[in-house]
Amino acid sequence: MNRSNGRISLVIFITFISVVFYATSRASGQSEGTAEYVGDNAKNCKVCHAEQAKVWSTLKMAKAFSSLNDQQQKDPKCIKCHVTGFGEKTGFKSLSETPKLADVQCEACHGPASLHMKVPINDKQKRRATIKKPTKEDCLKCHNKEYPDFKGFDYEKQRAKIQHWKSK
Repeated sequence: MNRSNGRISLVIFITFISVVFYATSRASGQSEGTAEYVGDNAKNCKVCHAEQAKVWSTLKMAKAFSSLNDQQQKDPKCIKCHVTGFGEKTGFKSLSETPKLADVQCEACHGPASLHMKVPINDKQKRRATIKKPTKEDCLKCHNKEYPDFKGFDYEKQRAKIQHWKSK
């Protein structure tokens, strides 16, 4: 397959995934204006953001839930920072109820992705508008003195460690 056919196939595949996701979310009664957590970001986000997903998968936060022992995995004080969307209507409830939201996934920092996934792939401006750019304050929700092993938090240094985006 030549490069042009490969690109066309990729666009068709991504369009198909978007249509399936849209139909599934509509069938589940999801509101068009309210973003909901999608989960399983390693699969969902990877479709368009393969490089970022690859980098993210190597970070500790990508495996945050499994770093907790059995007791901690049931403790709201612990899981709130080791899962995606804890305490939110469509966020993590429990490992048995919402396994696709375990660990600190893309949506933990960038917000629920359902609306992002509905926007046509070629509308980059609208797609960007549906995803949040994380701030220092977002990081400090978990990286603070409530964390048992807290030794301070240097935002710029830590941000550089987790960089999974392209600098432009």
